[in-house]
Amino acid sequence: MSLIFLPLPAFAQTAPTAPAGQEQETIVLNPFVVTADSTSGYYASETLSGTQLKSQIRDLANPITVLTEEFMRDIGAVNYQEALEFLPSTREFKGDASDTEGVTNRTGTPYMVRGFRSTALTNNFFTSRIKVDNYNTETLTQSRGPNSLLFGLGSVGGGLDATAKQGRFSTNSYGAEVRFDSEGSKRISVDTNQILIPKKLAVRFAALSTDQRTPRDLQYARRNSAYINFTIQPFKNTTINLNAEMGRLEESVPRSYLAYDSVSAWLSSPLTPFNKANRIDNLLVTSGSTTARNAARNLITGVTQGFSTTNYLVYIMNAPELGVQNFKWKSRGSEVRVNGNNQNQTSISELTVVPGVNFPLDTMVPGPSEHFDTLYDKYSASLQQKLLEKTYLEVAGSYEDVFNEDWQPITRGDYEVFIDPNYYLPTQLASNNPDPTKPLNPYFGVPYVEGNAKLERRDTVTKQFRATLTHQFDLSGIEPINGFDLGKFSVVAFHYYRSTDSYFSQPEEMTSTSQLTTGVVGDTQNQIRRRYYLLPGQPVHFPALDYRTATINQTANASVPGGVIPAISSGFLNRLNPVYAPETTKSYAAIGQWELFSRRLILTGGIRQDDISSKNFVFTQNPVTKLFSNRGEGAFSPATESSVKNYNFGAVVRVAKWLDVYANTATNTVGAGGTNYNIFNERLPDQEGEGFDLGLRGFFWDDRVILKLNYFSNELLNRVSDPLRDGAIGIEMARQNGYVERYLEGMVLNGFGDKVAGSPRFANYTGNQLWSDVESDKTEGYELEATLNPTKQLRILVNVSYNDSTLNATYKFTRPWFDQYVKPYATDAAIRAPIANPTFNATRTIGEYIDGMARRLNYHEAQIGGSRIRGNNWIVNLVGSYAFDEGPLKGLRVGGDVRWRDANTIGYPEVAGTFDTKNPFKGAESFITSAFASYSWKTKLLDRNTNWSVSLRVRNILDDSETYPNSAVDYGNGVPHYLQRIYVQPRTYELTAGMRF
Repeated sequence: MSLIFLPLPAFAQTAPTAPAGQEQETIVLNPFVVTADSTSGYYASETLSGTQLKSQIRDLANPITVLTEEFMRDIGAVNYQEALEFLPSTREFKGDASDTEGVTNRTGTPYMVRGFRSTALTNNFFTSRIKVDNYNTETLTQSRGPNSLLFGLGSVGGGLDATAKQGRFSTNSYGAEVRFDSEGSKRISVDTNQILIPKKLAVRFAALSTDQRTPRDLQYARRNSAYINFTIQPFKNTTINLNAEMGRLEESVPRSYLAYDSVSAWLSSPLTPFNKANRIDNLLVTSGSTTARNAARNLITGVTQGFSTTNYLVYIMNAPELGVQNFKWKSRGSEVRVNGNNQNQTSISELTVVPGVNFPLDTMVPGPSEHFDTLYDKYSASLQQKLLEKTYLEVAGSYEDVFNEDWQPITRGDYEVFIDPNYYLPTQLASNNPDPTKPLNPYFGVPYVEGNAKLERRDTVTKQFRATLTHQFDLSGIEPINGFDLGKFSVVAFHYYRSTDSYFSQPEEMTSTSQLTTGVVGDTQNQIRRRYYLLPGQPVHFPALDYRTATINQTANASVPGGVIPAISSGFLNRLNPVYAPETTKSYAAIGQWELFSRRLILTGGIRQDDISSKNFVFTQNPVTKLFSNRGEGAFSPATESSVKNYNFGAVVRVAKWLDVYANTATNTVGAGGTNYNIFNERLPDQEGEGFDLGLRGFFWDDRVILKLNYFSNELLNRVSDPLRDGAIGIEMARQNGYVERYLEGMVLNGFGDKVAGSPRFANYTGNQLWSDVESDKTEGYELEATLNPTKQLRILVNVSYNDSTLNATYKFTRPWFDQYVKPYATDAAIRAPIANPTFNATRTIGEYIDGMARRLNYHEAQIGGSRIRGNNWIVNLVGSYAFDEGPLKGLRVGGDVRWRDANTIGYPEVAGTFDTKNPFKGAESFITSAFASYSWKTKLLDRNTNWSVSLRVRNILDDSETYPNSAVDYGNGVPHYLQRIYVQPRTYELTAGMRF
């Protein structure tokens, strides 16, 4: 966890007086609670997101944006994902170099802030793995820049904090809201507040049931949650809050990219189907020479390609009577070949036409079988106590238990549509074919989807505790210079403790009877690949499949030679190492804020120390099968202890009543974790962030018009990244069958093992048996925010952001490894010439692997100094509404929003093997606009005044739903070849109705 110095609140300010006849809802001067009437329209004047304590936003030197209730209502947001795109320098996470397919967006809570991926999502400043929803949330606040005082292990870009609803002592209230849309979505929420003992005990209850749909067939996001809060004020200066929440999130959410295309190369080839076919049959597999097999394979560059393993166990779901077959030496349709490389990340486009199959671009390939389930329980409690006149104490704790189950019959790396070029099924012989011009494979030339079923499970228990003590010294009576007093000095000290116990496993479907003579089961050649052919009249997605009933058992068919029908007993086995790395963090922080010269100058400073202890559980691995054991079988490696310090300094100068100037600088540190290793099998270093903000704030017409202009610079060192697995240029390195492992294997098999002695092999890596590397990034930019509440009826918010995100360094460890173990032999003809492993690939030489690794290094290192791929420079948001409060239109509120993004950088031209980062390829601009009209009125219900409302919203009015490219490579002539394409949801209609009494 990180350490930081940050701005501190002014505790001497008195909470605004409640209107006559209305009880105040919080204890006066309580620095741990923001008053309910500090919000006006789209602007909130107070926040806890400076130092976890109440302060005026004007007193804080770091940029903060509070999403008020009115603002969230006007943009139609019911959760944090729907609000992200309206924040400065912020956008949804759709993948980066470490997660090219945006997988984390499904399994976690990430988003992009100032060019950096952030997972800093907190509830009342306690970290949480549960997505924020409005049903039990009072406010949502974004703090940009490094702010580990608030978020601890967080992003240098910033984080979000949600404040949970609390009981109120003003009045009892009961409300409900329903929402439907044109895609079949349904949402209902209730919110009640009941005073049990006046001024002493209030209970707040909220519940939610939602089923969110989109135009993408079979996609849904369901949530059923319940929340309860007890707010207790047993004594005048004591407030106790008890919270409990439980629920389930069930989702079938596809990645944002379209399915990949491995059919166009086959379809567009001018060769006849017969000449494109792989005509190898069972006899050649069983007894033919390698030369004969290779000749019969008839692999055509850019049209067909070979399987990557000798054994390839396939279960055809259209024809289960065939059983599991060993597709030995069978080829498949090839990905598009561009600039000398197969592009396995090329998305299907409008130009892709699969004969006889209706394959819409928005097809959800896994179909109805895929799901991501989350079961959770959350509990928290806090005690806020006034000890002395200006001394306050808060003690708080939280407990969160989250169980995730991610069922993937088609793993996200397999979102690919192939064509079957095999002339015969593995069980057939060419000699039995009465007409050699006709295939003995009924699926010859038929497209299919295929994947190795995987079940990812994560059970995480997080315990957190903090104690905060604050005191204020009044020095205003001291005036060294007439008119310039020493003001007030506030000090805060807190201790924070967090314990995270998380167990993660990813069993995949494999045969428990090894197909290898070595007896090794934990090899990709023992995976069961489930295949589904896309036939006319059948769905274009994978059929429903329940992992609990997915087991396959078959006996070998000895009448078929070559083990084509082998003995199979399938199950979900741990081929990859489970991950269990409990971590504890103990943090200590001291903060000071000095309000000088009648609040003309406010200085803040803070320092935080985090003592982190983590240990990695080394699971037992069977020496024969190479499978890993389950939880509890193994032993912990020695704990890793570290201690880091971070700081924050800020200053706000009140130049005039209406103008502030501020400056802020801060650092943060994020632990790399106990399971991330580099290519040398060493733990990765911690991520280190630093940044500063300089800005102006103007407050006009009694704060009805507020302008903010901010310049910032944020830099992150040692960002855990995986450019090694970025397939944009057709090369993957950090895999069991990746270029690095195959190079090392080839060197050993060809008698050059002494030259690579000392380099770890794939089986040597701990953690999840994948190695990573680190990058360093920097983002500089500007943020302009304008909040206008000129009248009680009119609301306008505009923010404009410019982010210049660049790559400063990459391959911190892989480049030295390459220079040590590869570069000395890169031009040695005797080493380059031999086939690396004839069994794996009969044609690929050691030299080809060397060239492939060099190409990957050059590709990413060429980006140093250039714009970060997938990042937008310009982000513009406009939100507004007008409420009629008199005349025939009284009760009507109309408004809308506009979001514009410039074309993002998606790749670089390649000239003679070098990459031109000064003239990057660009994607497409994005322009989305929405509008709403709502009407509210009052009636009597059960002798109570009841407020009713109904709203109609149209999202994406212009129906700008054309997919846009998110990455590209050079076609070979300086023209971009688009790879991944992002799905855009078309126009939808939404109806919301609610009542409160």
